[in-house]
Amino acid sequence: MKSIIVNIRSFMFLFIASQFISTTDVFSQKFSNEQGFGGAVFNWSQLAKGSSVEAGGLGAKFLTKQFYLGGAGYGIESRKNGNEYDLGYGGILGGYVFNPNQKIHFNMAMLVGFGGITERLETGTKNNDFLTIVKPTAEVDFKIAKWFKIGARVGYRKVWGSDEVTVGNSNLSSFTSGIALKFGNFYSSN
Repeated sequence: MKSIIVNIRSFMFLFIASQFISTTDVFSQKFSNEQGFGGAVFNWSQLAKGSSVEAGGLGAKFLTKQFYLGGAGYGIESRKNGNEYDLGYGGILGGYVFNPNQKIHFNMAMLVGFGGITERLETGTKNNDFLTIVKPTAEVDFKIAKWFKIGARVGYRKVWGSDEVTVGNSNLSSFTSGIALKFGNFYSSN
């Protein structure tokens, strides 16, 4: 299962890198006609009743001036009472930006995907499971530059399918809050 988590993280890195490169000319810092973005996300959340930082990335292309479609992936580790938990997940990301021409604007997104959990108990037992995950997120974006935004975000990670691990779906599901750093070519007049 650890290899699945590593593969999800590697895939998301490559996806985000390709999104960033396809939306900007990195060497000359000129923007293309494509509209899209990529970036990093850092969230605080709970995993198996332990607090932890959830790190990930996202990348998307604008289909209209306000609607985007892409992908995102996250990884989180937690230790509680001598037990270790590793969760990795990723999926399709869709979102809608309200008033994209404003310096401060609202953004709503939904991730639908799959992931895996590895549980290592202090007794030496190791359990793995495949999960289904839905994660709605609300975000306030602050436009720092034409090509850079910082988003303050809150969301909820809903998990199903934890049959093989001792922690249940409710201990894997959690509210999240954090920041997103987004780079790219955004629709705007500013």
